[in-house]
Amino acid sequence: MTVSAPGYESTSQQVNLNGSGPTIVEIRLQSRTGSLVGNVTDGVSGAAVGGATVSLAQWSTVTDAAGQYRLQRLLPGTYTLQVRAQGYGTHEMPITIEPGESQTVAVALGALPGALIVRVIDQATGRPIEGATVSYASGAVVPVEAEQPCADYALLVPLKRSREYRAIRSRVADLRPSDAWQQDGLHFFVFELRSVDGDGTGLSGPDVAVFAMTPGLQAPVSAVLVRAGADDQAPEITALGERPATTSSLPDS
Repeated sequence: MTVSAPGYESTSQQVNLNGSGPTIVEIRLQSRTGSLVGNVTDGVSGAAVGGATVSLAQWSTVTDAAGQYRLQRLLPGTYTLQVRAQGYGTHEMPITIEPGESQTVAVALGALPGALIVRVIDQATGRPIEGATVSYASGAVVPVEAEQPCADYALLVPLKRSREYRAIRSRVADLRPSDAWQQDGLHFFVFELRSVDGDGTGLSGPDVAVFAMTPGLQAPVSAVLVRAGADDQAPEITALGERPATTSSLPDS
């Protein structure tokens, strides 16, 4: 006798009938397991994050040098995927494991404020070098009264997924913000843009894009393009997606 059911492994069992009455047979089926694979990267640079811990309930693994991970023999159900790495904020998201299916989930981690992430690689092969020692010396001291609160770099993850950032992504000169600060509960990020003539924005650079983010929102509170004015003229500020119409000045902040 062979028994099968959706979401379970089929099984066969031999049954003997004695003919003197009903024969009761108990068949135990094992659930088909699923798997989860993917990669973990830096949310700003896109570089692979090796050594990150990827956990799903009682299953856990560590990413390799290429940021890849694999969890196998997962029982069907809904769980919370948790990814942790030194220097980064913990990433959590719900995951539903289906019987017999493999899912691919990519995770981009946001660096903790003030964290310094150093990746040491072989110059010729580009492979990570394990056991390297990194030392540093302090530079110039900035007076405390001159400092502004640092922006939360974890907010770069939703920022770079937003429609406003995608509108200027092809012009971004460096994936890392050229400036970032926190003011009045908002987190500001500035990206330098390549000079492009005739790009449809009406601006020809040198330009910068300024985004204001707030925790809990998946899109910028504001996103503008700023072009420095010629000579003594005020900077030209244009909301992303609009053509410049009037010239305004930046607020004192």
